[in-house]
Amino acid sequence: MRWFHHKNSIYPIKPTSHVRVVNESPGNHMLYIPETDPFDFGTYTVRVSNKYGMVESSCSVTEVVPGINDSPTLSGLSKRKSFDSQNVPPTFTREPRENILLKYGDELVIECEVEGWPQVTGKPSYYLHLFI
Repeated sequence: MRWFHHKNSIYPIKPTSHVRVVNESPGNHMLYIPETDPFDFGTYTVRVSNKYGMVESSCSVTEVVPGINDSPTLSGLSKRKSFDSQNVPPTFTREPRENILLKYGDELVIECEVEGWPQVTGKPSYYLHLFI
């Protein structure tokens, strides 16, 4: 499980005092920024994989401009699949919202749920993040 910021980024987000990656339970993951700044706007992508496959989903975080885009778009897909066998590639049971509108200083929370077997662990791999 890896979170990326900005389209085409090859470096997963590294947790800092500004950005937290929270794994609430197996399959339930969250990217959390308690107080956004100008560098936090843009596209976030979550990529989840096990040895049988990979899925990813993106969320666009946009600054609110009063009178232009001040009506929030809260969309996200929710789907749940059941499976009884082993060796199942990961799938999203709840994808991140497609669009989030925020003002500077607002809290940002992007959540997703995944399932698959072997189970997706809450231990993402972290490297370097260029923007946060």
